[in-house]
Amino acid sequence: MKEQQVSLSADPQEKSRESDMRIDHIQEEKTQRLESSTNEKANVVVPKTPDLDEHALQKPDEIPEESVPTFGTLSGYVMDYYHTLIPKAKKPGKETEQTDTKEDEGKNFSGLEETVSDDAKESEIIERNELQFNEDSSKGQENNEGEDTKKIMIIVEDKEMTHIDQLVEEFEFWENERSVEVQGRSGRSYKVAQYRAEVGEPRPESYREDYELAHTLKSDEAKEQLYVELKSGAESGWDYSTRWIINNNTNKGTLQDLKVTSIAPVDLNSLLCSNALTLAQFYRKLGNYTLERKFSNLADEKNTTMAELFWDSTDGTWYDVDINTQQKRRYFYLSNIHPIWSGCYGQEDSRAHTIDQVISYLKKIKVLNHVGGVPTSLVESGQQWDFPNAWAPLQHLVIMGLYNARSIHHEAENLSLSLAEKWIRTNWQGYQQSKPNAMFEKYNVSIIGLPGGGGEYDVQLGFGWTNGVALRLLETFSDRLTATTGGSSHPKAASFGLIILIALLPLQTFVYTFP
Repeated sequence: MKEQQVSLSADPQEKSRESDMRIDHIQEEKTQRLESSTNEKANVVVPKTPDLDEHALQKPDEIPEESVPTFGTLSGYVMDYYHTLIPKAKKPGKETEQTDTKEDEGKNFSGLEETVSDDAKESEIIERNELQFNEDSSKGQENNEGEDTKKIMIIVEDKEMTHIDQLVEEFEFWENERSVEVQGRSGRSYKVAQYRAEVGEPRPESYREDYELAHTLKSDEAKEQLYVELKSGAESGWDYSTRWIINNNTNKGTLQDLKVTSIAPVDLNSLLCSNALTLAQFYRKLGNYTLERKFSNLADEKNTTMAELFWDSTDGTWYDVDINTQQKRRYFYLSNIHPIWSGCYGQEDSRAHTIDQVISYLKKIKVLNHVGGVPTSLVESGQQWDFPNAWAPLQHLVIMGLYNARSIHHEAENLSLSLAEKWIRTNWQGYQQSKPNAMFEKYNVSIIGLPGGGGEYDVQLGFGWTNGVALRLLETFSDRLTATTGGSSHPKAASFGLIILIALLPLQTFVYTFP
């Protein structure tokens, strides 16, 4: 973001001249912005808006209401040195979210690498430098929530080693501000990361809901802690799920039983392990072998933690850990198998056996049998990160995790193809059946093409991460995907449908990006 330095003189006449110069500068930048917008989007009609120049130096509460356009229009005229807004993301809401890494994959595939650079790198690095923000969105300056562990993945996808200092700051935030020591059964202590917001107040974006949930609690301390748990759940991106409930040592209860800050999550720690390895690789390419060794050693330590603290050799999967009891939480959540995607699952000579155990685990609990994808959990709670919902980022996790293991396990590739075909089919069916045609943020695993539900808001359509994952899967598996009805295959119909879907997804990104 371009910074403007404005000096304020004590001389009244000088102040007047400076004010005139600032207003002239506003008009000039406004004109340039309009001309640029017209050139880039010649077919877009820019709504007529009231002239804001005469109010440029007034306080917000002094500006007449009739002079203020809607946010969608006003945001295009705000000058960088008068506000704290980051460059707008090209999407509804104009802010980035933790799951935008999946949308960015689709942009890379669609030849939109420049927008990945603008949206993901510029906006999010500015967020890192100027704001406290969370994993769910860039509103963390209000919530004092954590930072996005996935931004390192964005830079990896773009294959550039830019902003490495900020990436290290991201990593060190989780190491220093969101980590605790947990003792394993052997008596050894392990450093693990957790989601832990630090402000005991309702979420600004869901103030009424949080207040109504907490007001029946008896003490102020209990209310404040519930607000912390609610914000920590939002920080995780899983808002909400029985995954975060601890009630009499079970995952059954209400949102008043959220205990996010008492849980060490598999996926967060697996991702940090992968990020440490990525930073080591970056520093090796840059020739800084001291920092390469530092992050390589950290990756090894975290790999060991995944194996010794989170892994359950009896069940053949990883589990979240209750920090207070040091016990594994033996419930299925699709995040359990995150390490097969991150690659943080032991040494090379043991990986084939680990993949074999994970596949057996998935088959045993029958989560691979659903027609519309792999469910997020097996608990039907009414929360959106539970059964029967399937989410694109989690489908990507299991499909690509298995696909990446194809060289060490004969069944992994076939299973990844089967799951990819199932997911693309539900995307395609949902697109065909919806009016207007749309992709959705989540789907119901029980019925092909049916949008998901539950949670605090209606199912969203558009949708960045669904489009991005679909494009990545089409890129990886398109020559082998077929449409099936019963036992028969119709490859010609499938090819035609997939061609249309490939054509529509990038277009749809534009449609919903520029509403």
